[in-house]
Amino acid sequence: MLVRRLVGVLALAVVSGWLVPTAAGAAVPRPGSVAAELRSVPRALYLVVGTPSFDHFTLRAVADDSAAGHRVVLQRRTPKGWTGVAARRFSRDGKARWEVPRPDRRITYRAVTRIGGERIVSTEVNFS
Repeated sequence: MLVRRLVGVLALAVVSGWLVPTAAGAAVPRPGSVAAELRSVPRALYLVVGTPSFDHFTLRAVADDSAAGHRVVLQRRTPKGWTGVAARRFSRDGKARWEVPRPDRRITYRAVTRIGGERIVSTEVNFS
């Protein structure tokens, strides 16, 4: 099953032009593909608070559409540092959403993602 999946991914990469087959049969990345991927990395990630409910808030991580499908983690500030709360994937629009309980004390959240080897951290949201 794993071999079939790997062959399918390689075939898709060759057909779409990401990889160019060489004479020896090995696949080498096309020179412009890395630069194109780095250009598509979103330069800003925002954490936006939605309309509050009586028992929770909605937090949205907003990036551009180049972040679509990538993993994003919601983190909460603790005395020992940042801890992961929940992970999601960006939608096609570059948005991810979480519902967090209404805090009874001061709490800080942020979103973190890694795209193209670059770590992108969102703005922080403070609840008092």
